[in-house]
Amino acid sequence: MPEVKLEIGGRVFPVVCQPGEEEQLSRAAAMLDGEAEKLQAQIGRIPETRMLLMAGLLLADRVLDAETDATAARARADALTLDLRTAEERSAGAATDADVASAQSEAAAAKATLDRAAERLESVADMLEAL
Repeated sequence: MPEVKLEIGGRVFPVVCQPGEEEQLSRAAAMLDGEAEKLQAQIGRIPETRMLLMAGLLLADRVLDAETDATAARARADALTLDLRTAEERSAGAATDADVASAQSEAAAAKATLDRAAERLESVADMLEAL
């Protein structure tokens, strides 16, 4: 297993990880180090356990805020998806109504044509009976 030396708050910590996890571990340590550096700039040198605890809590707070934001964004995305589906259904319904109106118009034209044809047939039938 690879060992990575992580520098956090000016202190070096050797950490063992799974192969391939080195980069992610280094990035996580850089985040923790950033918080530790901010703490040291504000408070001064503090014992490493307290520094790591406080830096970890600050990062955990940021994660909780991000989770809250993600939940709100997910809820907004769900609402927008529902709005989109509703709009699509309305649009499909409108197309169906238009199709019905078009079909009714075509049916009326076909009926008129059939009525004219029936009148002609009756006229031809009358002529044939007269013969």
